Amino acid sequence: MLRPTAQQQAVIDHEQGRAVVVAVAGAGKTTTIARRIGRLVHQVEVPPGRILATTFNRYARGQIREKLNQLAVPVGVAVRTLHALAQQILKLEADPWPLAADGEMRRLFYDMQSAIRQGRLDLSLDLSSHEQRQIADLNEESFLNYLGYLKGDLRFSAWQFEQLPTHLQTVATLEVWPESQRWLNVCVDAFEQCRQEARLRSFDDLLVDACRLLCADMGIRERVRSRFDFLIVDEYQDINRAQNLIISVLDEAQQNLMVVGDDDQTIYEWRGARPQLILDKLRDRQWVQYTLDRNFRSRAPQLLLANALIRHNRLRSPKQLQGTKAWQHHCEWRSFPSGSDQAAAIAEQILEYRDRGKPLAEMVILIRTYAQTPLIEQQLIAAQLPYVIPGSQPFYLRREVKLLLAYLEFAEAERNRVQNGLTPATRDRYDQLFRETSSRPSRYLKRPELLSMLQEALDNPHLPLATIISQRCRDRLGRNRSLQRWLDYLGWVLGAQPSSAAAAIAKIEQLIDLRRWIIDSDISPESGAQKALIIDALQAFAGDRAVQSWLQEMAALQEQPPLSDEASGVNLLTVFKAKGLEWDTVFIPDLDAGIYPFGSSRESESGPGRNSFDPLSEVALDRSLQEEERRILYVALTRSINNLHLSSATNQRSPFLQEAQISKIQTRLPRLRALATGQLQQLNDRQRNQLIHIDLAFCAQQRLHEVLVTSLRKLPPPAIAQHCHTVQQWIQDAIESDRPPLKSDLIQQFWAEITAELSAELISSH
Repeated sequence: MLRPTAQQQAVIDHEQGRAVVVAVAGAGKTTTIARRIGRLVHQVEVPPGRILATTFNRYARGQIREKLNQLAVPVGVAVRTLHALAQQILKLEADPWPLAADGEMRRLFYDMQSAIRQGRLDLSLDLSSHEQRQIADLNEESFLNYLGYLKGDLRFSAWQFEQLPTHLQTVATLEVWPESQRWLNVCVDAFEQCRQEARLRSFDDLLVDACRLLCADMGIRERVRSRFDFLIVDEYQDINRAQNLIISVLDEAQQNLMVVGDDDQTIYEWRGARPQLILDKLRDRQWVQYTLDRNFRSRAPQLLLANALIRHNRLRSPKQLQGTKAWQHHCEWRSFPSGSDQAAAIAEQILEYRDRGKPLAEMVILIRTYAQTPLIEQQLIAAQLPYVIPGSQPFYLRREVKLLLAYLEFAEAERNRVQNGLTPATRDRYDQLFRETSSRPSRYLKRPELLSMLQEALDNPHLPLATIISQRCRDRLGRNRSLQRWLDYLGWVLGAQPSSAAAAIAKIEQLIDLRRWIIDSDISPESGAQKALIIDALQAFAGDRAVQSWLQEMAALQEQPPLSDEASGVNLLTVFKAKGLEWDTVFIPDLDAGIYPFGSSRESESGPGRNSFDPLSEVALDRSLQEEERRILYVALTRSINNLHLSSATNQRSPFLQEAQISKIQTRLPRLRALATGQLQQLNDRQRNQLIHIDLAFCAQQRLHEVLVTSLRKLPPPAIAQHCHTVQQWIQDAIESDRPPLKSDLIQQFWAEITAELSAELISSH
């Protein structure tokens, strides 16, 4: 390990009392945390078992443990995720419920839908047909994420609130849904009733139930609060209210809590995180404050972009990323006429890096939403570049894509059935496709009735399904819009053949109104809108290919096993999944309005899983969302170690590009690179004047001292001396000219500081 900086050493030396550490991206906070623990154990002689370090995920936990091993810290220090800590607290219960196994929460979701549909639960509410459809169409993943948000943020329905311990009621929030969302209240209560009957806990229940126990049983609370003498919380900006309550209880006795985080990296607000938590501690004078603002990960251009962007946020602590690495490698932004051209260029660049010996696993493509991936995946597949999507699936296996493909294939199957009849093989496939498409969206038809229609179609292979439905449901068509849309689709199926797969997708989306269904079936309009973007991406992917051949191509893709070894392929993941990670080379595509920030018009008030009824004013909420979107891009910009490739694929570029001063910085880069590498001969007279009159003042304002010194020290001492002399002479000539630089004093002081830093090299050159 390198020697700690003065900033890091101050954190390491902190002993007693509460402290808040603001650590920017790439600041070496994990090593600093480990060193502080090592000092507490080795020098302050704190027993290892009296120290607790909590992290946000298992990866971060593993990093801290690895650093502790390197520092020879004795075994016994508790390093746990906050969920694991909550689970340990719950083991103190007399009869703890088990953690649900994979798939059990999904089963409970369908049990909840069934119980509501059949009226098996006493919910004291008569649901309208529209509300029943909302529940029937509800997206399982969206609902479970929303439920997790409510629990993490300690928000409870009236029925749940009444069951809380009195002490927890004082810090919890009574969630009140508007009349238009009362069906959602029903779902929340129904799900919790089903879960309690099954005596199961979800991952999210670990936190809220630990809070419940700590507030209900003072004996257990005392055991927990006296367990540790020192508590360190990493990634504090990512915690929610439930986690914060657990941490507060642990800190009640000794008050030796150190929280470490960065408000500029708060990107999980849809899970209940808030930048306000760490900012409040920075304003509290009872907390000792430390700052780690030196970035040891990225090159200077990346940091310049990130600093320029995040500076536009109001709700943040004042700080600036300080570079430490030599000025080298690539940082570029390119604009493309289409998403296909952009994806092809990314694949080509990855191939070039691979051919130069760079492992694919050291490269990542960061996306804002999974709907961006089809065109990128298409080009990676065409280039035979293996890729992995940690935490998700290839686009052709996603729920929305599979449904669209089912509608496309069913159109072919229905047309073939009416024209040619059925064979045993086509009969089975027709049966399967009917079941996949007939109830999504809901048609307000009971399952036995749908299956009866299916059986009639199978028994009468030349009778159009549209005719069967019309005859059976004639009296309901006028008031059942979803059923009428299904009939319109089935009528189109037997009409003119679509000119291409893309045209067929567009027509099906229009007839069924799949986009609206995808959005409405998600609790969060923004999250639903993200998923609905897959329709546009799929159209672009399909292009002019014939329907039948394209379906065959998609079927072949679905049959091939996805790459599971993350060490063998290019990484393709969202910025949310990339938090806390780093790669040698990073690609950030689609820097366009509507993606960064997401949703150009922003009709929704919420992020994925976030409470849609945030008590902020509309103006404040819009500003809050804009700031969150900036933080998302800020995190993306600070993931690269060496190379950063940014790109846009429409004429409506992201406003964040202008805020990050991408054009100005990209124009400056050749001159700054020449200054940092001693290649001044590459500059013409105009560039030389710009360097002296503009760039040196910019370098001083951005505090690029260490970056320049680190880069110049790679030169031989005589070359350093010649370089410093040349720049100094240029500065003097400019000052004595008819048009001296506007900030002459700042420029002179800056270069004098650079020269002073290089004094040892200058002396040795003589």
